[in-house]
Amino acid sequence: MAKQLITPRALNFPQWYQDVIAHAPDLYDESPVTGCITFGPLGTRLWQSIRDFLDPRFRAMGVENILLPTLIPESFFLREKEHVEGFAPEAAVVTHAGGSKLPEPYYVRPTSELLFVDWYGRSGKVQSYRDLPLLVNQWGSVVRWEKRPRAFLRTTEFYWHEGHCLFATKEQCRTFTLGILDLFAELCEEVLAIPVIRGDKPSHEKFAGADNTFTIESMMQDGKALQMGTSHMLSQNFLIDADGSPRVSFLNEKEERTVPYYDSWAVSSRLIGAMIMTHGDDDGIVIPPKAAAVQVCILPIFGPDAAENEKVLKAVRDLAVSISKSKTIYAVHGRANGFEETAGEITVRIDARDARLGDKTFHQIRMGTPIRIELGARDLAENSCMIKSRIRSRDDAQKVSLSDAPKAVEKMLDEDQKTLFARALEKRSKNIAEPENFADLKAALEAGQWALVAWDGTKETVEKLKAETSGGTYRCFAFDGKEDANGMMDPVSGKPSAFAKRIYVAKAY
Repeated sequence: MAKQLITPRALNFPQWYQDVIAHAPDLYDESPVTGCITFGPLGTRLWQSIRDFLDPRFRAMGVENILLPTLIPESFFLREKEHVEGFAPEAAVVTHAGGSKLPEPYYVRPTSELLFVDWYGRSGKVQSYRDLPLLVNQWGSVVRWEKRPRAFLRTTEFYWHEGHCLFATKEQCRTFTLGILDLFAELCEEVLAIPVIRGDKPSHEKFAGADNTFTIESMMQDGKALQMGTSHMLSQNFLIDADGSPRVSFLNEKEERTVPYYDSWAVSSRLIGAMIMTHGDDDGIVIPPKAAAVQVCILPIFGPDAAENEKVLKAVRDLAVSISKSKTIYAVHGRANGFEETAGEITVRIDARDARLGDKTFHQIRMGTPIRIELGARDLAENSCMIKSRIRSRDDAQKVSLSDAPKAVEKMLDEDQKTLFARALEKRSKNIAEPENFADLKAALEAGQWALVAWDGTKETVEKLKAETSGGTYRCFAFDGKEDANGMMDPVSGKPSAFAKRIYVAKAY
């Protein structure tokens, strides 16, 4: 089996990413639609892992799931000039259906604020402060026409969820909106092992029509920033018609009719790309144990003796059950193909294909499987197995007894999860500069670093930074950032800072 080469990260990181995802079995395939991809079984299960983490936590916060249409009437977009301007270049429009031209074009949803606002008013669910908060979310996909698509990071159609909620007071809205951001940060740090910086987007980077956009930002291995998720405090204007009449209103505790406060929030399938760019190595993708669809793959080693092979396979199945703490073993891709799984507290896959051990190992490395276990007739005679980690050196392989294997696996999974997070955090910590002049800022960005700087707050400085650094952007004011920008000079313009805090600057995806 020829092992396709992956471009080293140090040589060409963008090409490395393309190679890694292309060579990961079952991750994704190209589709016949420009800019779209087909999620393979691995890609789909990774997205499901993210959904499985978030959805029960949304429910615990009182959020209920609903489903809204994919198509939005053009008349809805015309109501919101500012909102439309933010999405018009990416919008896909349906003009014909049923063999004839439609009386009104429909936009394929790039986001669903307009549909949610219509539903709020149409359903009549909000009449009194007692009806608030109204907490809803939907899981689905949206379409934003990408000129330069990149699988998982930017695709024309991508998967996400959209939370859209109404509140009686601005304080309640802000508290909930920031609580959602904390939940997103927990997902990234605890499951995906990606450290994030929580912060407030500068005004020119806010979501179209939002009063505030709160963000979590992460550093990829090449030093570029990636926006991992956002939680928006939306303007009340979303709920008010152009003539000033409210689309949604309620009676507050003083029996006064008023407009509720509105937020929206989301993470998307770009988190899969973020995970790959944060942890992958020159051998392929690396999946943190808590995000993995399959945490352990057992590789039975077969020999020429059929009876002996049956004993090995039985021992492998017993070991899978022991590790996962589930007695249900089922075929994957059909039993004839040699893959079986047992899904319990830990998901264990058995690769019982009639193939060389080296080929099976190579397959699991490219799949990013956290742990591999080898078990053959010789191991069985010694009542032992060999446990190997995806992220450890060959010298760290552990030979343990079959009875000790479950605890050894749990320990390795826990340690490797922590190791991946620590590596990413160390990478970020070592690559944040604090330049005092434009030359040093440029040098930092070229070296794959972020810069923490004072900013004069002007559009001219934003454009100068972008033009003279080949894409540098102002990312966010960190919530826990240093409040020491007073009296400091903006290194780009040489003018005084307009803010108390410094802001992170980075090149970004």
